[in-house]
Amino acid sequence: MNAPLVRLETRRNVLLPLLPVLALLLWLSPYGLDLDAMALWPRRAGDLQAAVQGLGPLTAGAAAWMASRDVRCGTGDLLATTASPAWTRSLARWGATTALALLFYAAATAGLFALTAVQATWGRPVWWPVAVGGCTLLACSAVGYALGFACPGRFIAPLAAIGSFLVLTAGLAAAALGSPYGRLSPLRLAIGDDDGVFYPVRPDLAVVQILFLTGLAVAAVGALCLPARSGAGRRARRAAAAATAVGVLLAGCGIALAGTAHDDPRGITVPALHQAGTDGAIAFTPVCGHEPIPVCLHPAYRTLLPRTSALLEPVAAPLAGLPGIPVRIVQDTATPSADGDLADVRIQGRPPVAAIPRFLLHGATATPAFARSLRTALALALVTPPGRHAPQATPAQRALASWLVTHAGSTPDRSLLPADGATTAAAHRLAALTPTRRTAWLRHHLTDVRAGRLTLTDLP
Repeated sequence: MNAPLVRLETRRNVLLPLLPVLALLLWLSPYGLDLDAMALWPRRAGDLQAAVQGLGPLTAGAAAWMASRDVRCGTGDLLATTASPAWTRSLARWGATTALALLFYAAATAGLFALTAVQATWGRPVWWPVAVGGCTLLACSAVGYALGFACPGRFIAPLAAIGSFLVLTAGLAAAALGSPYGRLSPLRLAIGDDDGVFYPVRPDLAVVQILFLTGLAVAAVGALCLPARSGAGRRARRAAAAATAVGVLLAGCGIALAGTAHDDPRGITVPALHQAGTDGAIAFTPVCGHEPIPVCLHPAYRTLLPRTSALLEPVAAPLAGLPGIPVRIVQDTATPSADGDLADVRIQGRPPVAAIPRFLLHGATATPAFARSLRTALALALVTPPGRHAPQATPAQRALASWLVTHAGSTPDRSLLPADGATTAAAHRLAALTPTRRTAWLRHHLTDVRAGRLTLTDLP
C-alpha cells in the first residue's frame, strides 16, 4: 500500500470532519452514561464494546461514501491515467478510513481506561470486549466500502449506515430471543459484570465474535480486487481471491462455533474454545465496615461500602448478637448474577452470614424504592428460617420484619410485606417498648419467632 497515497486519502477523508459526531455518539452511549457509576474494569470494557452501536454504522456510511467518490464526482476516466491502479487507490482509501476509525476508538479506550485506573479499587484492564469493538469497526468499514464500491451513488452511504445499524440491532434481538447466531452481533456483550471480578474472564464468545467479524472484513476487502474494473493484475486477483476465501472460512468458523455455544450459570460456553480454568472463582479479601453486624463487599465495590452499610446495617443492628442472627452481611458469590432476585437474601453458613445478591450493586442507585425493597428483603430473611420465601412468612414474622424496616427509617415494600391491621398493630407495640425490654424479649423469643411458633398475640 502506497504510504503517501494513504496520507493523502486521510487528509481528504470524510470521516475526519465527522470525528465530532463520533465523539457525540460515544458520549451518548454507555461509554459516557456510566462515567459517574462505580468503576469496574469489565463494565467499562463492556461500555467500549457497546459503543459500536453508534460508531460502527457511521463508519460504514463514511466508508461507503469514500468508495463511491470517483463515480459520484465523475473522475474515474481521469484517474485511470494515473500510475496507481484502481485497486491500489481503493485499498489506500479504505485503509485511511479504517485507520481514522480505529485511532478514534483507541483514543477513546485510552481515555476511559486512564479514568478507570484512577477510580477503580480493584482489578485490571479487560481487553476482550475492546478487541471485539475494534474488529466491529474494521468489519463495518470493510463491508461499507465494499457496498460503496459495488453500488456507487449518493444514497449508498446512508443506506450502508442504516443497514449496518439494523443488522447489529437485529442480531442483538435474535440473541435475546434465544438464537445462538444472534450472539455473533457485537452488541451482545462478550463478557459479564462478574468476569474479571468474581470469576476469571471467559473469552469464549469474544473469540467467536472476533473470528466472525475479522472474516467479514477480510472477505469484503478481498472482494474489492476481484471485479475487472478494479484494474488488478492476475497475481493481485489471485491473492484477492485467496483472501476472500480465507475471510469466508473465518466467518464460517465463527458461525459454526456460535451454533455450538450454550448458556451455563456463568454465561456463554463454546465447547471447542472453553478453558476449564475460567470456571473457578477468584480469591479475594473482602472489605468490611465496623458496625456490630458489618457489611462486607468485594474490594472492587469498596466505594459502595459506606452507602451499602448505611442501607443495610440499621435493619440488622437491633438483632445483633442474638441467636441465629448473622455475624456479617456479604455479597452472594455462589449464585450467578443472572439468577439473582431482589427478595433472594439468604442466611447461610456457620457462623451464619446474610448473603445479598451481588447483582444489586452493579451500578444500582439507592433510590427510595430500591432501599425499601432491599431493607424489607433483609428484614424478612432475618426473622424467617432459611429457605422460606416472603409469602410464606407468618403474621408474627411479618410484624417483626415490619418493625425492623420502620426502625431503620424506611417504610416496608408492600410487594414483599403486605400490610394488614393486625400485623401493623403488633409492629407498633414492638416500637412502643423500651429498647431494654424489647432486646430482652427478643433474646428469649426470637428463635421461636423464626421457627414460626409464635402468633401475633404472643408479641409484647
